[in-house]
Amino acid sequence: ELEFEKVYAPFLLLKKKRYVGNKFDEGRSPPVLDAKGVEMVRRDNFPLLPATMQQCVKHLMENDVDSALRHVASVLTYVRTEEHLDTALFTISKELTKPPSEYSAKPPHVVVATRIPHATHERVPYVVSNAYGNIGEKAKHPTEIQEHEIDREWYTLQLQKSLQRLLVYCCPESKLKQTFAAGKENEIFSNGKAPILVALGATHDRVCRKRKQHESSQIEKKRQMTLNQFF
Repeated sequence: ELEFEKVYAPFLLLKKKRYVGNKFDEGRSPPVLDAKGVEMVRRDNFPLLPATMQQCVKHLMENDVDSALRHVASVLTYVRTEEHLDTALFTISKELTKPPSEYSAKPPHVVVATRIPHATHERVPYVVSNAYGNIGEKAKHPTEIQEHEIDREWYTLQLQKSLQRLLVYCCPESKLKQTFAAGKENEIFSNGKAPILVALGATHDRVCRKRKQHESSQIEKKRQMTLNQFF
């Protein structure tokens, strides 16, 4: 004999033990959102990722895919184009399970803990900077980093990878690709606080953005000369 326990509607099964859905329990109303194994319920991500996924899932549970895509696009536009990023939104923290000297391989939070001492079992915060090297070399404690040093490209990629696993079942690939390109036409790649621009005398409020593709192609055409113009 079968007994009713619970039912999910809508329900997104991403993988074994990875799902999100509105859960209806017997005798309980309204439904509650239940999520397992996805970034929105894990502690080891930067806050912007679970917050974005939560809002995205909320729209999907209302069968409003377009609103979910618009929210994702607005977040990616913020990461790519906002001059003054909130460092707290990009801070990752992980537990230091033993003294840094006892780690054979040193993940980013351990690298940070070798510079700024933390007690064992304390969570070590870090932000991924746009410095050269692997992620361990790019990791900086929030007190060591300035907003212009945040690695926008790395964080954008993390958002895209996590959200793609969720949205790939909900919309055409072309629409997802268009959403993930949001903000690219006005993307910041440097500013006046970058060391090389400081050395060249740039003001701190200077912002360097990528040039729109159609603008660059028009400039290239202007630069091209015919043989008659050359002679």
